[in-house]
Amino acid sequence: MELERCNSISTVSTLSMITLQPTKKQRKNKGWKRALSLDDIQEVPQSSAAPRIHYQMKPPSKTKRMKKYMILFSVVLLFVVLSTVLAGYVGTKKVVDDIPSIVEKQVEKLPGVESLKISLSNISENQDDFNQDLHDFKNEMILIIEQHFKRLENAKEYDLELIRNETKKTNDFLLEQFMNNTDLLSWKDDFKQIMYNLIHRMYCVDNCTGIQDSNYQSCSTCNGFVSCSGGILTDRRPCAFNNGSPLLWDDHRKTCELHSNTCDPSYIHFKTMGHSEKLQSQ
Repeated sequence: MELERCNSISTVSTLSMITLQPTKKQRKNKGWKRALSLDDIQEVPQSSAAPRIHYQMKPPSKTKRMKKYMILFSVVLLFVVLSTVLAGYVGTKKVVDDIPSIVEKQVEKLPGVESLKISLSNISENQDDFNQDLHDFKNEMILIIEQHFKRLENAKEYDLELIRNETKKTNDFLLEQFMNNTDLLSWKDDFKQIMYNLIHRMYCVDNCTGIQDSNYQSCSTCNGFVSCSGGILTDRRPCAFNNGSPLLWDDHRKTCELHSNTCDPSYIHFKTMGHSEKLQSQ
């Protein structure tokens, strides 16, 4: 145990001063006090005035020692907290969430923790044990953190595969929700209408300028066609009926067919008629 130096304060009283007592005659004289001079005051010889020495003992202070231990303990605790936070930022969420509970369990199992509590209660008598416990505690914490870093490195590939599986499940769920909450029939009809109108506008002819003489898809009807001859556009009669169903001009085959690849009256909107022309196939 470190011995505290005894600080002693010594005080020496000043020499005693003896005042000569007046005689009866002097006391009768009312002015004896004024006549009293410094010559009447005698100093006691130094040999007869023995100095009085007072010793005041200052007890050793435990406050500084306790502050020292508490600061050391705070540094170790701060090291533990920072190490745990650092490990949390490096790993993935699943591994990081597991670190605090594992560290807490490992710390509870450390033999140095119990010894640390005992040392704190008897800190003035067990300083060497306290220092050793702190050293053991620090080494145990470093070992735990190193083990967690190794776990993080080994878990990277597993976590990536887990993320891919979770992403696939999420995409499947979103697709299923989209299919269940969307009117696919209406969506298909809208898509077909857009596609058939685009195809029809690609093949129909409403001006014969610069076009080779031939028969072409009409831009105003599906069951008729137009002819270009010498740059002049001529509307041809509608296609005939087949068993009561109107035939449709197919510009690919250049003939009237029951079904046309270039014009479907169920989805084509004709501007020249001011409304949608929809010829029933029946």
